[in-house]
Amino acid sequence: MKRLLKIREKLQKKRVFSSKKGHWRKCKESSWRAPKGIHNKLKRGKKGKGVIPSGGYRSPTEVRGTTPKGLFPVLVRALKDLEEIKTENVAILSTKLGKRKREQIRLKAQELKIKVIN
Repeated sequence: MKRLLKIREKLQKKRVFSSKKGHWRKCKESSWRAPKGIHNKLKRGKKGKGVIPSGGYRSPTEVRGTTPKGLFPVLVRALKDLEEIKTENVAILSTKLGKRKREQIRLKAQELKIKVIN
């Protein structure tokens, strides 16, 4: 598991996809747009013109969807959801919970020794 997490970390550092003329404006740099032109060098896969997102950049299947420490997050909407969580998972509280329910769930999580991310 630790080996796969290190592989995922290396892949994430390697991924840099910028759109066409992304270096011109700062706001355009972060968002990826697929090349659409018929003569586009990036679309044709020419060397030195950048990279296109593909399946080879995905993280290993065993660690896909986990936190950086390798724990699986589980969404908690009520107290009964908290009781179904295993210790190898972490809880993420729903954004639709109110202050009182959120506090009750936090106290119950401390009793069951379950980590709450947010």
